[in-house]
Amino acid sequence: MSEPIVLLVTGPPCSGKSSIARSLAARLVLPYLNKDAIKVSLYKSLDWRNPAMARGANEATYPLLFLFAEALLQAGQSFIMESNFRPAAMNARIRGLLARHGARALQIHCSAPVPVLMGRFRVRWTKGHRHPGHADNVHAPAIEANLRRGVYGALNLEGPLLALDTGDLDAVPLDEIEAWVRSKEQRVRSTHGI
Repeated sequence: MSEPIVLLVTGPPCSGKSSIARSLAARLVLPYLNKDAIKVSLYKSLDWRNPAMARGANEATYPLLFLFAEALLQAGQSFIMESNFRPAAMNARIRGLLARHGARALQIHCSAPVPVLMGRFRVRWTKGHRHPGHADNVHAPAIEANLRRGVYGALNLEGPLLALDTGDLDAVPLDEIEAWVRSKEQRVRSTHGI
């Protein structure tokens, strides 16, 4: 069986991660795990009503994300996993996941200037594009502080990294990104004798 590849699409909020990951999942015909989709599913299934319930759903999201990732890797399945992974909290956890299953990582880190990200963040909330459980209106100051501190940097993992400037989402070169993933995937597989 081929060594599975985990394509991690990460970066700060509103950097275009979800759009890029969804497009790559369709182009590469890979399962796509998305942290926010899990969180919204919990909000809906738990009949979200208040901030305490939102916190509970938020705390359950990463364990579920990694549970699904473990299941895919146990089946030897490559996949895309997308979230605003914070390196300080996630480096060791993702390294452990990969090591347990002999998997390899490819990483795409999306980013844009802080004013661009915060502009998108506020527009997304005011236009009603987010479930109310996210409470982005409440969390905006903390998000901006985290952006300015560089909390959402690239993960420190072995494997290829593509740093992607998503300041202009219309100019994101999906064909080139897909070609990069396919090239790096082949290189990872041939380097490890697969």
